[in-house]
Amino acid sequence: MGYHDGTVTTATFVLRIPVGSHDDVVRQLSLLGKVEAESSQGDDITAQYVDLDSRMRNARALEERLLELVKTHTGTVGELLTVETELSRVRGEIEQMQGQLKAWDELVALSTITVQLSTEDVFVAVAIAKPASARSSIASCATRRAP
Repeated sequence: MGYHDGTVTTATFVLRIPVGSHDDVVRQLSLLGKVEAESSQGDDITAQYVDLDSRMRNARALEERLLELVKTHTGTVGELLTVETELSRVRGEIEQMQGQLKAWDELVALSTITVQLSTEDVFVAVAIAKPASARSSIASCATRRAP
Protein backbone atom coordinates (compact mmCIF):
# COMPACT_ATOMS: atom_id res chain seq x y z
CA MET A 1 0.00 0.00 0.00
CA GLY A 2 1.13 3.52 -0.64
CA TYR A 3 0.53 6.28 1.82
CA HIS A 4 0.49 10.04 1.58
CA ASP A 5 0.09 12.06 4.77
CA GLY A 6 -1.17 8.93 6.58
CA THR A 7 -3.81 8.12 3.98
CA VAL A 8 -4.02 5.21 1.54
CA THR A 9 -3.40 6.32 -2.04
CA THR A 10 -2.25 3.12 -3.81
CA ALA A 11 -2.49 -0.63 -3.35
CA THR A 12 -0.98 -3.59 -5.19
CA PHE A 13 -2.65 -7.00 -5.40
CA VAL A 14 -1.23 -10.20 -6.89
CA LEU A 15 -3.98 -12.54 -8.06
CA ARG A 16 -3.50 -16.20 -9.06
CA ILE A 17 -6.46 -17.35 -11.13
CA PRO A 18 -7.27 -20.29 -13.41
CA VAL A 19 -5.93 -19.65 -16.91
CA GLY A 20 -9.39 -20.02 -18.45
CA SER A 21 -10.68 -17.12 -16.33
CA HIS A 22 -7.86 -14.72 -17.20
CA ASP A 23 -9.61 -12.63 -19.86
CA ASP A 24 -12.85 -12.38 -17.86
CA VAL A 25 -11.00 -11.28 -14.71
CA VAL A 26 -9.02 -8.66 -16.64
CA ARG A 27 -12.27 -7.38 -18.15
CA GLN A 28 -13.91 -7.21 -14.70
CA LEU A 29 -10.89 -5.45 -13.21
CA SER A 30 -10.99 -2.83 -15.96
CA LEU A 31 -14.47 -1.86 -14.76
CA LEU A 32 -12.91 -0.61 -11.50
CA GLY A 33 -11.54 2.49 -13.17
CA LYS A 34 -9.28 3.83 -15.87
CA VAL A 35 -6.69 1.34 -17.14
CA GLU A 36 -3.40 3.19 -17.49
CA ALA A 37 -1.25 0.27 -18.62
CA GLU A 38 -1.71 -3.38 -19.44
CA SER A 39 0.81 -6.00 -20.54
CA SER A 40 0.92 -9.74 -20.93
CA GLN A 41 3.87 -12.09 -20.87
CA GLY A 42 4.38 -15.80 -21.29
CA ASP A 43 7.28 -18.19 -21.66
CA ASP A 44 7.11 -21.26 -23.87
CA ILE A 45 8.65 -24.10 -21.88
CA THR A 46 7.34 -26.91 -24.07
CA ALA A 47 10.78 -28.13 -25.19
CA GLN A 48 12.17 -27.98 -21.65
CA TYR A 49 9.11 -29.81 -20.29
CA VAL A 50 9.30 -32.59 -22.89
CA ASP A 51 13.06 -32.96 -22.34
CA LEU A 52 12.70 -33.18 -18.56
CA ASP A 53 9.81 -35.64 -18.84
CA SER A 54 11.91 -37.84 -21.13
CA ARG A 55 14.91 -37.67 -18.78
CA MET A 56 12.65 -38.64 -15.87
CA ARG A 57 11.27 -41.66 -17.75
CA ASN A 58 14.86 -42.76 -18.52
CA ALA A 59 15.84 -42.29 -14.87
CA ARG A 60 12.86 -44.41 -13.78
CA ALA A 61 13.93 -47.17 -16.19
CA LEU A 62 17.45 -47.03 -14.71
CA GLU A 63 15.95 -47.16 -11.22
CA GLU A 64 14.08 -50.36 -12.17
CA ARG A 65 17.28 -51.94 -13.52
CA LEU A 66 19.17 -51.01 -10.36
CA LEU A 67 16.40 -52.43 -8.18
CA GLU A 68 16.61 -55.68 -10.16
CA LEU A 69 20.37 -55.77 -9.60
CA VAL A 70 19.83 -55.36 -5.85
CA LYS A 71 17.28 -58.20 -5.82
CA THR A 72 19.43 -60.61 -7.82
CA HIS A 73 22.80 -59.52 -6.41
CA THR A 74 25.39 -62.29 -6.14
CA GLY A 75 28.56 -60.20 -5.84
CA THR A 76 30.45 -58.68 -2.92
CA VAL A 77 29.08 -56.35 -0.28
CA GLY A 78 31.14 -53.56 -1.83
CA GLU A 79 29.47 -54.09 -5.21
CA LEU A 80 26.05 -54.07 -3.55
CA LEU A 81 26.87 -50.80 -1.78
CA THR A 82 27.95 -49.28 -5.10
CA VAL A 83 24.62 -50.25 -6.68
CA GLU A 84 22.69 -48.91 -3.65
CA THR A 85 24.61 -45.61 -3.83
CA GLU A 86 23.76 -45.27 -7.51
CA LEU A 87 20.13 -46.15 -6.78
CA SER A 88 19.99 -43.42 -4.15
CA ARG A 89 21.46 -40.88 -6.58
CA VAL A 90 18.99 -41.81 -9.31
CA ARG A 91 16.05 -41.59 -6.90
CA GLY A 92 17.20 -38.11 -5.85
CA GLU A 93 17.28 -37.02 -9.50
CA ILE A 94 13.80 -38.47 -10.09
CA GLU A 95 12.39 -36.58 -7.09
CA GLN A 96 14.00 -33.35 -8.28
CA MET A 97 12.59 -33.79 -11.79
CA GLN A 98 9.13 -34.65 -10.43
CA GLY A 99 9.22 -31.46 -8.35
CA GLN A 100 10.15 -29.33 -11.37
CA LEU A 101 7.41 -30.88 -13.52
CA LYS A 102 4.86 -30.33 -10.76
CA ALA A 103 5.93 -26.70 -10.40
CA TRP A 104 5.56 -26.19 -14.16
CA ASP A 105 2.14 -27.87 -14.13
CA GLU A 106 0.99 -25.48 -11.41
CA LEU A 107 2.37 -22.45 -13.25
CA VAL A 108 0.57 -23.46 -16.43
CA ALA A 109 -2.73 -24.01 -14.59
CA LEU A 110 -2.78 -20.56 -13.00
CA SER A 111 -2.30 -17.10 -14.41
CA THR A 112 -0.76 -14.32 -12.32
CA ILE A 113 -2.28 -10.86 -12.52
CA THR A 114 -0.69 -7.95 -10.70
CA VAL A 115 -3.10 -5.08 -10.14
CA GLN A 116 -1.94 -1.65 -9.02
CA LEU A 117 -4.74 0.60 -7.92
CA SER A 118 -4.41 4.28 -7.20
CA THR A 119 -7.04 6.78 -6.19
CA GLU A 120 -7.72 10.36 -7.00
CA ASP A 121 -9.70 10.54 -3.75
CA VAL A 122 -7.77 9.94 -0.55
CA PHE A 123 -8.89 7.12 1.72
CA VAL A 124 -7.99 6.49 5.35
CA ALA A 125 -7.69 2.89 6.58
CA VAL A 126 -9.78 2.20 9.66
CA ALA A 127 -9.52 -1.03 11.68
CA ILE A 128 -12.77 -2.48 12.93
CA ALA A 129 -12.48 -5.05 15.75
CA LYS A 130 -14.98 -7.89 16.00
CA PRO A 131 -17.17 -8.02 19.12
CA ALA A 132 -15.80 -10.05 22.04
CA SER A 133 -18.56 -12.63 21.54
CA ALA A 134 -17.38 -13.40 18.00
CA ARG A 135 -15.74 -16.79 17.49
CA SER A 136 -12.84 -15.31 15.58
CA SER A 137 -10.40 -12.68 16.74
CA ILE A 138 -9.60 -11.64 13.18
CA ALA A 139 -9.97 -7.91 12.61
CA SER A 140 -11.43 -6.64 9.39
CA CYS A 141 -10.55 -3.43 7.63
CA ALA A 142 -12.69 -0.76 6.06
CA THR A 143 -11.91 2.46 4.31
CA ARG A 144 -13.53 5.84 4.49
CA ARG A 145 -12.94 8.98 2.50
CA ALA A 146 -10.64 11.41 4.20
CA PRO A 147 -12.23 14.74 5.12
